Amino acid sequence: MHWKKCCAFLLAIAATLPAFAVDKPGFYMATGMALDATTAGDSGLVGIDSQPSTLRTDSGKTEFRGTIAVGYLYPLGPKYLVMMEAGKDVGGSTQFSTDAFLIAQNNYSSEIDRQWRFKRNWFVAVKPAFRISDTTLAYLSFSHHQAYVSGQSDLSLDCQGNDCNTTTSFAGGGSLGGTGIGLGMQTTFEKIWFLRVEVENVRFNQFTASVGDPAIPTAYKSESLHPKSTVGRVMVGYRF
Repeated sequence: MHWKKCCAFLLAIAATLPAFAVDKPGFYMATGMALDATTAGDSGLVGIDSQPSTLRTDSGKTEFRGTIAVGYLYPLGPKYLVMMEAGKDVGGSTQFSTDAFLIAQNNYSSEIDRQWRFKRNWFVAVKPAFRISDTTLAYLSFSHHQAYVSGQSDLSLDCQGNDCNTTTSFAGGGSLGGTGIGLGMQTTFEKIWFLRVEVENVRFNQFTASVGDPAIPTAYKSESLHPKSTVGRVMVGYRF
């Protein structure tokens, strides 16, 4: 898997760095729980009455997930450190859906049914830290995330019963990159164990796909999804 290769690559690079610090560098791993609040701006350009119109829906989901990370802590001096980390928020995909009547009059109706699945794959992060005490540090987090989105929808125009003048369907998906920024605190106990609490905001790129002929508005459709996540994590870790 791609995220496992990234973990191995990150740790291999970290192990070759020169020792600038007074403290001994070290590898660590951590696991715990994440509370993920995701919103998704769902929009589509659809053909209605011979002219394209935009339908927008804002969906939101809050879910608990497992989270796991491996990394390398590198002291830069008595007060400053940096952590290089790779990990994954573990869990199923987040699902969003939109079912809307676009027109319902004179015994005719137009309707769109849209479904999305959004799944997080892995992340890598650099976390510059400041030592508050001998056992506690505060840090910032700058991260890159990878995810996968897939969707499908059906647009039916001018329907009377099961008879529709135009039906356009879409199905497809692709990878999404995202950028995260966050902050956290970490405290060590029993010398090699630590407890970590962090909050991160992640903005993913927009996924857009189109089907049909733009020159024929009633037979053309464009779909897009723009996910954003706020993630809170509580983790227990072990330093090797």
